[in-house]
Amino acid sequence: KKAVHVLLVLAMVFSMTSIAFAADVPPSVVTETASFNVAQPAPIVAELNPGEGTLAASSISEVYYSGQLLTPGQDYSYGFDDPQLTINISFLMNFEAGQIVPITVYFEDQQSTFDTFEISIDDFMLPIIYDAQGVSYDLAIGGSMTVEYFTGSGTEQATAVSSIELNSNTLQADTEFFNDGAASFTLAEGFLTSLPVGQSDLLVTFDNPAATTATLTIDVTDS
Repeated sequence: KKAVHVLLVLAMVFSMTSIAFAADVPPSVVTETASFNVAQPAPIVAELNPGEGTLAASSISEVYYSGQLLTPGQDYSYGFDDPQLTINISFLMNFEAGQIVPITVYFEDQQSTFDTFEISIDDFMLPIIYDAQGVSYDLAIGGSMTVEYFTGSGTEQATAVSSIELNSNTLQADTEFFNDGAASFTLAEGFLTSLPVGQSDLLVTFDNPAATTATLTIDVTDS
């Protein structure tokens, strides 16, 4: 019985020790990669894990880009209440499209733990339809309708509309709609006159790499 009691005590001690060790987690940068768009700049926010137990960090000590020390407040800011590191636009605008910017974060902890994430620099704008919310069509007048759009720019520039849907039904290309080849497409009269009076929402998908979608709202009347 004594041997069994000793084994039980040892098992409990081992279990408690395992739990204690499991609670010690070093700090890290949760975000692994991010993208900064020069054409539509916005700060990059990286999520941080401050760690747990005896390995937890109380703050950030330093932030580097390829060995270059960044200036807090000017190049970046951070908060540990909601653990985040924000890389400011003014710093990121120093880079050109195609570059990869490695950011190394040093934490204020017992072991001076550090972690790295990467920011890719892009330069693009997504395509949009100019008059997406204000197009009217009168059944009494009829005719086709030409819709103009901004093609986007850079790596996300579109050359055409790849598909159009109405209520999950795909319109037939070159019959119900036509790509005009000049940042516009045309909806055929046969399709438009089949629409009911009221509002119809078309889902337009462009052929850029991100397959950007836009909703075209047509207000149909019959005067």
